[in-house]
Amino acid sequence: MIEAGGDVTALIAALGRQSDPEVRSLAAMALGRVGGPAVPALVAALGHRGPDTRYGAAWALGEIGDPIAIPALVAALMDRDGDVRRGAGAALGRIGAPAVEPLLAALADRKADVRAVAAAALGAIGDASAVDPLLGALRDRSGAVRSGAAQALGRIGDASAVEPLVTLLGARDGGTRGSAAQALGRVADIRAVPPLIAALADPDGEVRWDVVQALAGIGDARAVEALTAALQDGDEGVRRAARAALETISGALDPP
Repeated sequence: MIEAGGDVTALIAALGRQSDPEVRSLAAMALGRVGGPAVPALVAALGHRGPDTRYGAAWALGEIGDPIAIPALVAALMDRDGDVRRGAGAALGRIGAPAVEPLLAALADRKADVRAVAAAALGAIGDASAVDPLLGALRDRSGAVRSGAAQALGRIGDASAVEPLVTLLGARDGGTRGSAAQALGRVADIRAVPPLIAALADPDGEVRWDVVQALAGIGDARAVEALTAALQDGDEGVRRAARAALETISGALDPP
């Protein structure tokens, strides 16, 4: 049994137990409950040779939420292990507003992986000061960064993102188009309805599914005809989503 008040060094050692993911998870949670006294050791653990230990340390630091860990977590955005990079970004997102400035700097990093993680963390924080830089990131040369920025803007929900997101519905890669559709559904601005209806003709079934979900989220009656046509889509997942979307919109339109 791993206790929150247990020895911090022993708990950090348990983060590296590669053969037992349950022990790693319990150790990370216990360290998160220890709180501030565990922060210096966790910061040091971000430099451990084992990626499981580094990831667990990042998770626990996000759980604790102490801004003193921000510089070390920002450095961990450059980690050679992708899971650790994403864990550090998630931790910064959980710390919140104090992490915005260094994340905005990371959004301009030369490495696309770092920019993508920074975009996701900024979306998790939801600070309005990130909107303009994220709008700029929609033009990034990396599809992962464009997708991350689109999703972040969707989470923030700023209406100024609608037109740039609509433009991304015509991007070359399906991942970006799908992320743009998801974001438009979250922003839920009715200006997005006509271009989303047009995007139901996208050649990628996964993108069409995202578009249907977005239209359901907005709930505008203008989408009913197109969603009814989507009941005949060649992709079973799209057909099911269209059926559910029609039920959602119908329920929203019916008087109580």
